[in-house]
Amino acid sequence: MRYAAESNTHRPSQATNCKTRLSAFRQRLAATPARPFRPGLPDIASLPLDLWSRLTAKHWRRAADQLYEHADSLGYLPLRKAICDYVSRSRAVRSDPDQVIITTGAQQALYLCAKTLLDPGESVWMEDPGYPRARVAFKSAQLTVIPIPVDSEGLNSAASPEKRSAPQMIYVTPSFQCPLGYTMTLERRFDLLRVAARNNAWILEDDYFSEFRHGTSPVASLQSLDRNERVLYIGNFSKNVVPFLRIGFLIAPKSIVHTLKMGRTSVSRQPPGIDQAALAEFIADGHLERHIRVTLQIYRERYEALVNAIRQYGAGVLEVSENGGIGMYLVAWLPLGVDDRVAARIASAAGVDTVPLSNFALRKLRRTGLVLGYSAYETRMIRVAAQRLCNALLRMRSATSQIK
Repeated sequence: MRYAAESNTHRPSQATNCKTRLSAFRQRLAATPARPFRPGLPDIASLPLDLWSRLTAKHWRRAADQLYEHADSLGYLPLRKAICDYVSRSRAVRSDPDQVIITTGAQQALYLCAKTLLDPGESVWMEDPGYPRARVAFKSAQLTVIPIPVDSEGLNSAASPEKRSAPQMIYVTPSFQCPLGYTMTLERRFDLLRVAARNNAWILEDDYFSEFRHGTSPVASLQSLDRNERVLYIGNFSKNVVPFLRIGFLIAPKSIVHTLKMGRTSVSRQPPGIDQAALAEFIADGHLERHIRVTLQIYRERYEALVNAIRQYGAGVLEVSENGGIGMYLVAWLPLGVDDRVAARIASAAGVDTVPLSNFALRKLRRTGLVLGYSAYETRMIRVAAQRLCNALLRMRSATSQIK
């Protein structure tokens, strides 16, 4: 009887419609966000969930005609056209729809490129510290990952060249270096293009967070500067539309599109056609750019709240080097010699989620830090959590000093 009662309790009402359930879901998410400072989460309250619900419902009703009409192994044609127009306006990327491959996200694009363009054992240069899931994709394709140092100007290809093998592929996040947040300078971009041309190497340009810039002009994308067709441009929409949308894209030089297209059929399937159709309309009608403008202001305020709180409460235990307010998270540096994994455990015990910078590193870091996400949390919550984090680190420092 107990199981029957539980079943009745959880059975949805017949009168509940999809739109009401979605709105209630959004309210619950907004009321119970993840603990600060988990990085990479969007602001729930501003997500265009009602609009997205209407678009997907609309395309469900007429799915058969339009999805079969525009079916292609590269992806839904109207979406590929919308992406070309969008990246041309926002990032000066030069492409046509036949160069666009729709993926389930950046990681699928990385694995597809690694598996299709290189042989096992060949070398890929990667930023250090850098995006951990890219490392996983390259290792899955049995590539040799070569860590390349990063400084405030981006990947430094000139550092210790005598100790490094020539690359067949180079992976970079030039708009917002993951995780340090630096923007690669124009000079470094041209340096990297010369390295690629000299070694006949491919560059994978993961341009995530390029939209989230506050009051600063974007630097030209690597793809827009490339005259030798060595750059593959990667983007995704999980951070700037809705987080459960698993759609990304890869823009490849025309010479290798067919190769990637063939490789794609053996790697995985496309994202759902309904989602592709809804996203095509979302972009083409200007909703994407309007949503980005709204979130830019929200994220800027939250970024400033976190920076100010760390400076107020974190003297001697945390230091922030501003990155111009780009992205959805920042790195707070710990004093020299502090183990960031220990610091993260102490922060968690105090009710604050952080990610150790060491998790992103291939080699031992000279200085450690904590990656702190701010985009999903209201300013008051940010201030309270920052004070709690700094107090926990102050107690850790005091305890360490007493032991010594």
